[in-house]
Amino acid sequence: PEQHRLHHSTDLSEAGHYGSDLSCWDHLFGSFTWYPGREPTAVGLHDPTTFPGTGEILAALLHPWRRRPAPGTTRPE
Repeated sequence: PEQHRLHHSTDLSEAGHYGSDLSCWDHLFGSFTWYPGREPTAVGLHDPTTFPGTGEILAALLHPWRRRPAPGTTRPE
């Protein structure tokens, strides 16, 4: 359960755990983090409006590969 909560952390340095039920995938790909007894500062999304709606299955599947603006720049409106 703690790994799953970290997966939903808003702090990207501790959010990982993409292997669902098998953390071996996270160990293999270097996305495993573990801080015994530590709870994530916050869970959820920084900006929920940027996440696809429930009915947008294809958009939700492609969401991890979306283009994001470079740090310090703004999104075009």
